Amino acid sequence: MSEAENMLRVADAGWYALHLFYRIEHGQWALLTSDEQRAAKTAFTELVAEVRKTPGVQLLIFSMVTPKADMGFLLLAEDLHTGHAVEKKLSLSLGTDILSPVYSCLSVLERGGGVEGGMEWELPGWEVFCFHPLATRRVPGQNWYGLASEERLRLMQGCWEVAGRYEGRVFPLVTVAVGLDDAEGVLSLFAHELADVQAMVGELRAHPAACYVEDGEFYIGLRLTLDEAFRRLQL
Repeated sequence: MSEAENMLRVADAGWYALHLFYRIEHGQWALLTSDEQRAAKTAFTELVAEVRKTPGVQLLIFSMVTPKADMGFLLLAEDLHTGHAVEKKLSLSLGTDILSPVYSCLSVLERGGGVEGGMEWELPGWEVFCFHPLATRRVPGQNWYGLASEERLRLMQGCWEVAGRYEGRVFPLVTVAVGLDDAEGVLSLFAHELADVQAMVGELRAHPAACYVEDGEFYIGLRLTLDEAFRRLQL
């Protein structure tokens, strides 16, 4: 099975994904003294290191492109209580009222074939991240659930084939949000070049399955070292 299909059909069904996006309140940050700012960044760095050592947890941090958000997190946790505790710590990680939430989504890793034996894989350390929430249409003539299961499978396999053509350039992860959040699913894409994300999404939108999909708002982030992220975010 290809890497792309692996990530589109993750086997483990007990893992939760929290996509978290925040705005940095620079006015509040400016009220802190230099020592307080330094202490806040040290505490944030120590929290990230602690979380990343926690069994059954993966944490990625992004500096977000465009003013939709400043900082983004992708938190994967095997246990919902652990994920919840980490999320609350992250929201206060730079101090009270510094990080204001602008968007979030709770989802779970999709059932199906793919990676066996639980979370023995790691999300790639690629530079570009794309968050893309999705929902399915239920209008006459474009009702996804009005299709026969065989037709839905055929259309999904076509989407996996599109993703497979970008293996090595785009790393996709699908999570399911039905019953958990406003979106029904999330397509998380990792790449070295934003142009590859744009090309793959363009192909998916041209696929016959796209007429059954409602696209949510895109969020684009960059993976940086924490020091570079602090500089980029003017902290």
